[in-house]
Amino acid sequence: MRSRLVLPASADRSEKWHEARMLGITASEIAVILGLSPFESEFSLFWRKLGELPPIEDNDSMSLGRHLESWVADKFAEDHPDFALGLGGLYASAERPWQMATPDRLVRRFGAGLDPVAAWEGKTSSSYDGWGLSGTDEVPVYYRAQALWQMDTLGVRRTYLSCLFLQSKQTRHYVIDYDETDVEVMRLAALDFMDRLTKGVPPPVDGSQAARDALKHLNSHVEEGVKAVVPQSVGDEYRDAYAAFREAKQRKDAAENKVRELAGSARIVLDPDGRRVCTRSIYEMPAHHREACTVDKLNPPRSKKDI
Repeated sequence: MRSRLVLPASADRSEKWHEARMLGITASEIAVILGLSPFESEFSLFWRKLGELPPIEDNDSMSLGRHLESWVADKFAEDHPDFALGLGGLYASAERPWQMATPDRLVRRFGAGLDPVAAWEGKTSSSYDGWGLSGTDEVPVYYRAQALWQMDTLGVRRTYLSCLFLQSKQTRHYVIDYDETDVEVMRLAALDFMDRLTKGVPPPVDGSQAARDALKHLNSHVEEGVKAVVPQSVGDEYRDAYAAFREAKQRKDAAENKVRELAGSARIVLDPDGRRVCTRSIYEMPAHHREACTVDKLNPPRSKKDI
C-alpha cells in the first residue's frame, strides 16, 4: 500500500483519533467538500476544522450503523470465501500526508500475500434511493466519492461496499473500481479547501441546514442595540425569497386541503392517469420525542420514478 498507518482501529473515536483527522481530509470529508454529502456542508466543515464548531454529535442512527457493521462484514465474508477481512484504521497517503482514509476493513485474498487487494465499507440504509442491484457500482454518489478517496489514499484499485437495507433485511454487495479522472478532481478540490483553511478564508455559505446550524453556533448571542448593514442585493434576495416562500406555502396548504377533501381516508392518492400524487401517513409520536402527538402528513413522490 502507498500509505502509512496513523492510528489503529482500536483508537477509533478517541481524542487522538479526532485530533489526527483534523490535520487532513478524510474520505467522508471529501464528499462534503465536493458538495455531495447530505450530512454536512463545506461551510460547516471549514469552521469545524478550525475548531470553532464541536464534533458532530453521535446519534442512534450512527450508533446502529457502527453496531451492525460487524454483521455486514461477516455477511460479506460468508458470500466471498476467497477473501479475508482485516480491521482498518486511520491511514495517510505516503505522497500526500494530508490525504487520509479510515476504511472499515482491508480485503486480502487467501494465498496472495499480506498486501490488501481492496478496501471494504459496510453501510446500512432505510431507503433504496441511489442504490442499484447487487454486483454493480451503483451506490449513492457520496459513498462513491468516499470509496474513490480511500482507494487513492491506500493505493488499491477496488472497494467492495456492502449495504444492509433495514426495511427488507436484505444485503447487497457493490464493486467500485478506481477512476483516475474523478480522483484528480477530488485532489484539486481538497487542495483548494486546505488552502482556504491555511488562509482563513471560508467557502461561500450555502443553503443547507448544516451551514445554518454552524452560523447559529458561531453567532450564538445577540448584542442589544447593535445593527448590521448588509448589501442591498442580499437584503432584496432575502425579502424576495421569503415572500415567494410565504406565497408558495399558502398555495401548497390550499392544494393539500383540496387533496385531503377529495381523498377522504385513502392512503394512496393517484391522478386520472394513475400517477402517484401522494401517500398519507398517520402515526403516534411517543412522549419522549419532545411531546406526545399524532402525526398526519401527506408524502409527495420523492423522485420521478416514484410517480
